[in-house]
Amino acid sequence: MSRSAVKRNAFWWAIIAMITCGAMMMGQVHRVAAVAYAVATDLDFSYNAYIEGSKWGKYKAGGTVLGTEGQSRRLEGFNIKLATDSGIEYRSHVQDYGWMKYVSGGSRSGAGGEGKRLEAVQIRLKGNIAKLYDVYYRVHVQDIGWMNWVKNDAVAGTTGQAKRVEAMQVKIVKKNVGQGLAYSAHVQDIGWMNNVRDGGTAGTVGQSKRVEAVKISLPTNIDGSISYRAHVANIGWMDWVKNDAVAGTTGRSLSMEAIEIKLSSALAKQYDLYYRAHVQDKGWLKWVKNGTMAGTTGQGLRMEALEVVMVKK
Repeated sequence: MSRSAVKRNAFWWAIIAMITCGAMMMGQVHRVAAVAYAVATDLDFSYNAYIEGSKWGKYKAGGTVLGTEGQSRRLEGFNIKLATDSGIEYRSHVQDYGWMKYVSGGSRSGAGGEGKRLEAVQIRLKGNIAKLYDVYYRVHVQDIGWMNWVKNDAVAGTTGQAKRVEAMQVKIVKKNVGQGLAYSAHVQDIGWMNNVRDGGTAGTVGQSKRVEAVKISLPTNIDGSISYRAHVANIGWMDWVKNDAVAGTTGRSLSMEAIEIKLSSALAKQYDLYYRAHVQDKGWLKWVKNGTMAGTTGQGLRMEALEVVMVKK
């Protein structure tokens, strides 16, 4: 594991510990599966906030702190944009207004420009993303400082105390929802890479290398089959294969451009398959499920990486 990965995992272990301790102090002990974050992968998004004296700030990458500390400047609103899906909504508790309505990703929440303080927030995921990720967030509050991290629609901040939120931080982290699914990619100039599991990245990102073939296998303790087929440059859709067979080509320097994956009928009643493709010039496309195409056709764009996870219904 790289040094950056070790630091990231240590960071999330600390967050989990804070959430658990905070819940115990309030008498609301919630079971936290700490192992979920040993291989956590963040979801890309950007967000901005309306800061007293600065108006709407520039969009910043997810995980970055929005706002100020030690300047006694209120936040008045915020806005979150997911890079790959619209599956997020949030609301603000605002001075004189109380709780406002939930808005969807890309919409502004709060009362930016009205001179009213943001006092608390709630953020939640929906749809496919909610099955694969958790959203964590915290706020820096007047006279209190940074409050504990909370997640998935819990209240961050205060109500009824007339205290301003001065800064906020949001992170979206992959759940450990997989069932032990394994898969690997045959990559340009590399060949077959090692198996990855449960949402791990098969292939490469940022190296402009094509995926040429993939293999996918079910865990040994699950009966049934997994089928998949590849759309390949100069060939089109190839035949369905299953259970660790090769989809795509090797030794022909042809790019995979898309993939479809599905479970046998009995398994499909118990599990959903979610997967997404990283594509040339587009980056990560949105998550799809259960036989839907991930990738592109007719555009001549290579697939560069794949992530797959099988989730119990």
